[in-house]
Amino acid sequence: MFSRVIVGLFLLIFLSLESRCQEREVDLNSIISDNIVDEEDTDEDLTERIEQLEALRRRRLDLNKADRADLDQLYFLSSFQIEQFLYHREKVGAFTSVYELQGISGFDLGTIQAVLPFVKVTEALTPEFAMMVKEGTGYVMGSYFRQLEEKRGFKIEEPSRSRYLGTADKFRLRLRQEYRKRYYLTFNAAKDAGEPFFKLAQRYGFDYNSGSLLIRDNGIFKRIIVGDYHIQFGQGLAIWTGGQFGRGNPVLQVANIGAGIRQHSGMRESGFLRGMAFTAEKGRFKFTPYVAFNELTGTLRFKGDTLVVSSINGSGLHRTPSEQRNRKTVKQWLYGLNSEYEMKSLRLGLNYLSTHFKDYFSPAERDYNAYRFRGTQLQQTGAYAHFTWRNVFTFGESAHSFNSGWAHAYGAIASLSPKLSTSIAYRNYQRDYHQFYAQGYGRLSSLGNEEGIYLGLLYRPSRNWEWATSFDVHRFP
Repeated sequence: MFSRVIVGLFLLIFLSLESRCQEREVDLNSIISDNIVDEEDTDEDLTERIEQLEALRRRRLDLNKADRADLDQLYFLSSFQIEQFLYHREKVGAFTSVYELQGISGFDLGTIQAVLPFVKVTEALTPEFAMMVKEGTGYVMGSYFRQLEEKRGFKIEEPSRSRYLGTADKFRLRLRQEYRKRYYLTFNAAKDAGEPFFKLAQRYGFDYNSGSLLIRDNGIFKRIIVGDYHIQFGQGLAIWTGGQFGRGNPVLQVANIGAGIRQHSGMRESGFLRGMAFTAEKGRFKFTPYVAFNELTGTLRFKGDTLVVSSINGSGLHRTPSEQRNRKTVKQWLYGLNSEYEMKSLRLGLNYLSTHFKDYFSPAERDYNAYRFRGTQLQQTGAYAHFTWRNVFTFGESAHSFNSGWAHAYGAIASLSPKLSTSIAYRNYQRDYHQFYAQGYGRLSSLGNEEGIYLGLLYRPSRNWEWATSFDVHRFP
């Protein structure tokens, strides 16, 4: 943990060298730390979030052009605040100054101060000559870690015992390239402490290699991604990859609005899709078909005469002989389609997802696995909606795994006054609801076997004081 803190501080110092010359100094560490719910769940994502905010600070979002996917990059904005922003822009018209954010319901002083370094308003009659001259930007960044205290796994020499097969060195390599704000190339490579380097399963070098190309605004195609990507729709009950950062606000954290498809640019070695996806837009309709082929780390064993998958490991660590054997042994492919209809403050969406395994998926016979999915194919479908009326934002989604259970999540967020806001949400995830890439709001790490009601309240009597409380009554049937 200490080494992670040191590296994080080093990275922040490195990224802040250029920002010191700017008119406004941005505290990226403060922004991210205020919005993390569980530090253990976001360890590998911390660097990714910092670099994404730093890249966003450099180019800044135009308030008159930014869409939901753009605004979702600002992790400190809630789904409710994004909807209020879009509703305000549609109702009032184009922004003439960034300080007009003060007139949007749900944007308090702290939120506005956090947003300002990342946004701008471009005058319609002023061409951006700088963009025309400077069409391409990018960088390469590498990092090295090594824990001074040697772990026990490095001291074992007997071949019959579980031991680390590589050195204690830890490497990270990142490459980013942007061209005309339409083409984005990312590449990541990593070696964890204990993993081999240029030998065994890593004979080509790094244990983890990831990359993708994003093309934006090409005719009817709003986004095209080839390589590694994330996909987020609805409340996350059917499919949501890429993790979820807490909004730092007990009223707003229960609602999500999916950003669609985006590049996987972090160092987390699992939980993303590898393949191709695109979003096409025609009028009020959007269509997002996607396909992926994933090679996962998992345990294969014989159940009678049949080879089955008994577990999947998402840690990304391949240090010991058993971890080396399990590397990329689970072959999984999936395809799906999302369609959305949007009109003013209303959005309706449908999801379909089919996940396939080469080998039969059969988790160990344990009580906690009694209702888990078993088979080679899982099909899911679902519908979601959200609607904004004045200062009230309502949301909901229902999802179904074929031949098994259902998952439901519904709620509302209301800004009762400039000082008082509240939220209520109900969730019911049946114990036999099956999923592999869902991330809805709940107390369990895996979505299923949970029912609960959430109430949140936030009161700000002044700019310097706030009182927040929440109640979550839940059970695990």
